[in-house]
Amino acid sequence: MTTTLTTPQPRDLATLHGVLSQWQGDRLPLQLHPGDLGWYGLRGEEATAAALRLWAVDDTIAAIALLDGDQLLRFAIDPALRDDEHLAERIAADADDPTSGLLRAGDAVIEARGANALGDALEARGWVPDELWTPLHRDLRAPVEVDGLRVRSLEPQATEEWALVHWSAFRGTPIPEDRLQGFVAGWRAVAQSPLSRETSILALKDDDNRTVAIAATWAAGAGRPGIVEPMGVHADHRGRGYGVLVTRAAGCRTTRARRIQRTSRRRIIERSSGRDLHRCGVHGRRGSSRLGTHRVKHPACLPAHYGRNRTSRRSMPHRCDHSQFAVHPL
Repeated sequence: MTTTLTTPQPRDLATLHGVLSQWQGDRLPLQLHPGDLGWYGLRGEEATAAALRLWAVDDTIAAIALLDGDQLLRFAIDPALRDDEHLAERIAADADDPTSGLLRAGDAVIEARGANALGDALEARGWVPDELWTPLHRDLRAPVEVDGLRVRSLEPQATEEWALVHWSAFRGTPIPEDRLQGFVAGWRAVAQSPLSRETSILALKDDDNRTVAIAATWAAGAGRPGIVEPMGVHADHRGRGYGVLVTRAAGCRTTRARRIQRTSRRRIIERSSGRDLHRCGVHGRRGSSRLGTHRVKHPACLPAHYGRNRTSRRSMPHRCDHSQFAVHPL
């Protein structure tokens, strides 16, 4: 068998979106998701393709990784190959080689949930497991309480206020005009790309019709998990439960979509973000969720990250955008 590492072209994104969708499963650890490509796609198709890496075994895609920030590599691996030692060793060798185009020498983080053989191969090369995640699941077989919520679905060209709230939630400062227009242009670009299948852009309004929380949902097809990415609450409106409400609204939109499509099974994992939901540590998740109605489950998801050459976890990128909320099938 021949294993090759390549960087895709923008014309390949539709195919990769489909492959990632097929690799999602309600009973599998949540890997790199087609919604992650969609959210990254606000940077444009050229940038998204340039940030992806593909490993193929005899011309069949076996693993996909996204360079999602400085020295952070996030993986999805064909579920049938999670224990393939040959593939794992090739990926680990590429990750250790600064000339491969993956990671520079020095501190780095790899997210590879459920990739058992890859985890073993990385540890054998001196990488160390990082903090464990606490996946949070919500069962949507029961009705979602949405009475009184003012939730709006937005068109991509009408996302300025959405962007203002997102920036406040994650930066806490006024958004520069060029970044604001960049967000809106990004949503327009995603809407015209193959990365926006079954996407909803949501805004939660308060009694004064101000947008106080935002979210976006990304599906992977009927019967497969989807995600909420991102979710944020405006810095001036935290501590009032808006993060809970907009997450419920996302679940409600999901169940409505299921009824419209008349699918017999549809499962969603809502991967929401925002400091209003929880106080997250550096990269790992250890609970402290403020969503008391959710339950911790699915320990198979827990081993998530591997780090290299660090004396302290504080050297890792600070990310508060990937806790998990799972919706199980009816």
